Amino acid sequence: MNMPLNLLIADDHALFNEGLKLLLEANLSVNQIDTVTDGKQAIQASIQSDYDFILLDIRMPAIDGIEVCAEIKRIKPATKIIMISMSS
Repeated sequence: MNMPLNLLIADDHALFNEGLKLLLEANLSVNQIDTVTDGKQAIQASIQSDYDFILLDIRMPAIDGIEVCAEIKRIKPATKIIMISMSS
């Protein structure tokens, strides 16, 4: 039996966040999916909650995804992060 996942989606496009959230809820066993729209919010959310995975956009306002990834890994090294981007 799979344990329900706790996920964070961090992307500056709210519509993308909601669409991805709906897709994941329909296809995975999830306990919680949070969404944020900038790098500062992503860092704060990762401090406040323990996520199984963070889906992190590379380009975001405030702090870009590369810097956010480094900061989250510094604070919580075991955090699994999947980088996402619409750039080629």
